[in-house]
Amino acid sequence: MCMDYIALAGVNCFLKRRKKLLVLVFVSFLGSFISLLLQISIKNAGVRTILLHFVVNTGMTWLAFGWSGKKAFLENWCFVYLTILFLGGMMEWEETIGFSTSFFWIKAILAAILLSVVTVYFMQKKNFMEQIYPVEILHRGKQITIRGYWDSGNLLVDPYMKEPVNILQREKAEKLFDSQTDYMRLIPYVSLGNADGLLEVYSVDAMYIWQGKKKLELKPAVVGIAKEGLLKDREYDMILQATVLERENGNAHEINST
Repeated sequence: MCMDYIALAGVNCFLKRRKKLLVLVFVSFLGSFISLLLQISIKNAGVRTILLHFVVNTGMTWLAFGWSGKKAFLENWCFVYLTILFLGGMMEWEETIGFSTSFFWIKAILAAILLSVVTVYFMQKKNFMEQIYPVEILHRGKQITIRGYWDSGNLLVDPYMKEPVNILQREKAEKLFDSQTDYMRLIPYVSLGNADGLLEVYSVDAMYIWQGKKKLELKPAVVGIAKEGLLKDREYDMILQATVLERENGNAHEINST
């Protein structure tokens, strides 16, 4: 029951389902009671395992969080299932390294703490990946497709074009711009440890940012070139300016994909 409650409470907390804790306690008790009945009434271990893992867990998930679409239900079910497996495995491992079976609560608390740390890490990773968008840049017949990270801290605006500046990895920029034919200009910027920096920027013909099934068009767009190695080996190639996804007027507009 305690392990079931930890699993349901974890879904409620980390996936922000906002269900009452008393409901989760009741569902945990009911799931444990049904599991106990299965343990004493079904002798076949294989059948019992299938019922416990897929019927009881599915029922607890449905009773605790209801049905709010396939995706949400699958997220809830996977979290509950994997959490219970993780907690059970952790407690068995703790027993092998010397924790007696009499120290149930100590083992359960340690397993729950470790689970929370792992879950927080993956939730932060998930939130980070949700801020990465596919980006296409078109310039003088050339096209590159990259990954752009929306950064709320990038507020840089080109003082000449009055357009937001998106910072592109230098290695990617070398495939797009020609130093002999493309007009490069310098604009001032301020960053941590650099109060009077100068950034190389170019104007490109168009830049498209994909947001699900829609894409945002900036035409023209301003691209700044990152310092050597600044964005190398990152999960993204460009730092998008903070306001660029919110622009719905001027030169930026949404285009429905076909």
